[in-house]
Amino acid sequence: MATRSQPSIRDSTASVADAPRINDSGGRSGVGSLRTFESLSIAPFRWFLLAMLGQFGASNMQMLASGYLVFDLTGSFAALGAISLASAIPMFAFSPIGGVLADRLPRKTVLQVGQLMSGLIAAGVAALLFLDVLTFTHLLISAGLQGMVWATMMPARQAMIPDVVGERLLMNAVALNTAGMNVMRLAAPGLGGLLLGENLRQQGHR
Repeated sequence: MATRSQPSIRDSTASVADAPRINDSGGRSGVGSLRTFESLSIAPFRWFLLAMLGQFGASNMQMLASGYLVFDLTGSFAALGAISLASAIPMFAFSPIGGVLADRLPRKTVLQVGQLMSGLIAAGVAALLFLDVLTFTHLLISAGLQGMVWATMMPARQAMIPDVVGERLLMNAVALNTAGMNVMRLAAPGLGGLLLGENLRQQGHR
């Protein structure tokens, strides 16, 4: 009676070694592979990240300029706190509404409308400033409106990431998005401070 030959341990080891190694991203792994910026290989995500960096950087610079204007107009530290509170309360209250909008409306449309509203608010503050009629009340209202806009935009922005990169690169894309936000949180106020300081220096020489 013939017996079936069993594969030897050496043959099994050789077959495993010869098999291509598959990394978590679904491709062949290599010694020099760099997966930290893997999501940037997708062109729509590069544009998405670039837009996020621009918006978040501009918002942080705007908050710095708004705080300076408040203190310049009032000289009150309590007024600075009131501006922050005026922005934080709408962000807390309208975040659930932003989540509902992100679920029921096209997320791209939510972002586009939010960006337009944010730009109009900033343009309104700039116009009042150039007309020399800007008051603390104007800044307080604009801070509240900006908080509402941010609360409605952020859920849609976060929910768009899997639509852009898919599930396979979701964790990598979220990590890059968060890293970009933190970089802008540090760099944008610093750049805004330099611009503001240079503007004040030029005004002092006049």
